[in-house]
Amino acid sequence: MDSSLPPDLVLRRRALAEGWSDDELVRSLQRGDLTRLRPGAHLSEVPSDPLLRHRYLVTATLAALRRPAVVSHQSAAVLHGWPLWGVPLDQMHVTRRPPSSSEVGRHLRCHVTRLDDEDVVTVAGMPVTHPARTALDLARTLSFEPAVVALDAAMRPGGVPRAEVRRRLADARGTPGSRAAARAAGWGVVRWTWPDLTPQVLGPRVQRALDRGWRRRG
Repeated sequence: MDSSLPPDLVLRRRALAEGWSDDELVRSLQRGDLTRLRPGAHLSEVPSDPLLRHRYLVTATLAALRRPAVVSHQSAAVLHGWPLWGVPLDQMHVTRRPPSSSEVGRHLRCHVTRLDDEDVVTVAGMPVTHPARTALDLARTLSFEPAVVALDAAMRPGGVPRAEVRRRLADARGTPGSRAAARAAGWGVVRWTWPDLTPQVLGPRVQRALDRGWRRRG
């Protein structure tokens, strides 16, 4: 199989090109040697960890795309290694530049919006939205507590600088979800500017979300 893929990930079209037959793949599935991850992609064993499972889904789906796309939103967060809480991971999220059209399927959700060169980095050989862009995309689209967990992970020491978050929030002002993003990002700025704040100051709702997110990371 392709050396750029995880050794336990089997893509149908590449397996056929390397001499497998559909009958062999079907028999492997029937025997339990392989488990279907998504159509055309199988694993020797599907991991129980939803973040790791989503990473496999990202790799398999990106390899199957006919048109280039950038991994984004929660899929980008998984590749950046962030803890997530309360975030659906059944679809891979990508972003394409206009004039592409949006697309929603069982395993893929395609967003269409402007992407500047600074918005795209490479992670494990895949094009992925920059951590700052990823954090604000999630803050604009997730509900409050999951957004706080994502922003908290992005802004931890050594992560996205607070000044970068503020600059991008200012650039996004007036766009859909920008107020929600500013609210969630505000908690991240407070937390990492004054890390000794007690849970009483953060508020029980925010603290519970952070605790759940970091338990997922640990």
